[in-house]
Amino acid sequence: MTTGDEAQLVAAVERVRHDVAVTLGPDAVLIEISTGSSPEVAIATSERHPSVTGLYVHPGEYEAQLLTRLADAVQDCLVESSRMWGSAWPACPDPSHEHPLSASYCSPGMWTCPLSGEVVAPIGQLGRP
Repeated sequence: MTTGDEAQLVAAVERVRHDVAVTLGPDAVLIEISTGSSPEVAIATSERHPSVTGLYVHPGEYEAQLLTRLADAVQDCLVESSRMWGSAWPACPDPSHEHPLSASYCSPGMWTCPLSGEVVAPIGQLGRP
């Protein structure tokens, strides 16, 4: 992993951590980076019986693609956790929708409404619900 790849990964993790912290609190998810020949990100919920997810980082991966995959992995980890079971994270701001936003692969690095396709916020810039 190059220095540039590592900096990109750290920036992506910080952006996703921001969205989790602002919507669920700073300790809702633990995200740890393991660098080396096979860089990985470990994602775990902070609960008694945590949900754990791993994400392999592809060297040279585009920043927006990495950010979108990371946000998607954190979302999956949260959905599988007992704390969030049956809840939508991050929740769509449209009050008539009861689904989570999607980490959009069409507009990499954006949270979008999966029904309307509307961009709600860049990943890392969610506001308080």
